[in-house]
Amino acid sequence: MGSAAFRSVVSARWLVVVMAAVVFAFLAATAVAQYVDDASAMELDAIVGNAMPSVQLLAQVSSDLRRIDLDLGKGQAAGMLPERRRNIDAALAAYRALPFFPEEPAMFAGVAQLLQQLDAEITAHEIDDARSTVDIIDRRLERLITYDASQGQRLALAIARTRRESRGLVWLLDAASVVLAVGAMLLAIRQRQRAVRVLEEEESEAQHRLVELANKVDELGHFAGRVAHDIRGPLQTASMSLELARARGAAPATTQRGVAALAQMTVLVDGLLEFARAGGKPPEDAVASVGEVIRDVADGVAAEAAAHAIEVHVQPTEARVACSRGVLTSIVSNLVRNAIRHMGESVERRIDVSARAAGERVRIEVADTGPGIPPGQEQRIFDPYVQLGTGKGGLGLGLATVDRLVRAHGGAVGVISPPGRGCIFWFELPRADGISTTNVAP
Repeated sequence: MGSAAFRSVVSARWLVVVMAAVVFAFLAATAVAQYVDDASAMELDAIVGNAMPSVQLLAQVSSDLRRIDLDLGKGQAAGMLPERRRNIDAALAAYRALPFFPEEPAMFAGVAQLLQQLDAEITAHEIDDARSTVDIIDRRLERLITYDASQGQRLALAIARTRRESRGLVWLLDAASVVLAVGAMLLAIRQRQRAVRVLEEEESEAQHRLVELANKVDELGHFAGRVAHDIRGPLQTASMSLELARARGAAPATTQRGVAALAQMTVLVDGLLEFARAGGKPPEDAVASVGEVIRDVADGVAAEAAAHAIEVHVQPTEARVACSRGVLTSIVSNLVRNAIRHMGESVERRIDVSARAAGERVRIEVADTGPGIPPGQEQRIFDPYVQLGTGKGGLGLGLATVDRLVRAHGGAVGVISPPGRGCIFWFELPRADGISTTNVAP
């Protein structure tokens, strides 16, 4: 092996090492996003599912008690008392069903006995005593409301602290990703130059092999540049958003931008891995229930669709197709999320997922009311890295993954896009033998 060839091999090894470091940085960014999300999830659940409902229910009880006090002062307690007491009992039952914070049980103890005492005093027409008991109960409820509100504030501050502490690591990963990607590009350029020199020194057969190597290096360099571009923007957005969160006391809108940008890293990495696996040979005994997968995907995108004011409707079938549940989920999920991303500014915002028998196959359609596809682009959108819109996120591998998965399982895929009337993405997969294809919905 000549010196130029030897240096070329060494440079290629360094390129692999640097690319592995880039992938590690991507995975680390994903891990940071997951850590921030996990650390905040419990606090958010406690705020939304405990502190806020507790304050609301206790405030409702306090309001009803004040009305009882007013009725007692006016001598009208007998008329509205039964209804107000039922309201109080219902609100307190809902409150007791919620999880308690550590000091809450002790603070709430005795409220039920005081309510029984209030009932007895009203029955005995001891109005002054009853109004005094109302004041005692109301003061206890006020302390409980203040305590639950303070717990909600404490949890919110814990979320802000977690996000603030992740800021430095996000900046570090941002810088590491950019530096490593640039290093990979420089190594690719250097590798190509050395490959060219080797081409000039070696015989024709060796030259042919080195041309193939140079082409592969070009592809790696292009990949590194594209990934560096896609990774840098979201990481910078996350860093800036988390910095603003720290400076402004963790405003929800800015911190949410940071979390969304970090979550985008997961989408990019998962898209690359899913596309790489899409050409694999499917197992012969794989079977998936179309109806179950469609419903699961609809449930999974419900929050994302609602955030974009989009309605998702499903018309599944009882049929089963000859592929794994994971493959079918990937296909349907890619098409539905693609429809959400490209809904644009359409007035009518609706996605319909339906399935029906089509001979020996099952046909599944994802129809949307978005702006549609420009004429002549219907086939091109299934090519890798093709994105017709701007600012949509991802690497343009979603529809390419759908195409590879469907064709690998002996199916067909396509799109119908009448001008200005949205899109209907469809695919067909062989149905599993012996399974009925009767539609659940027409």
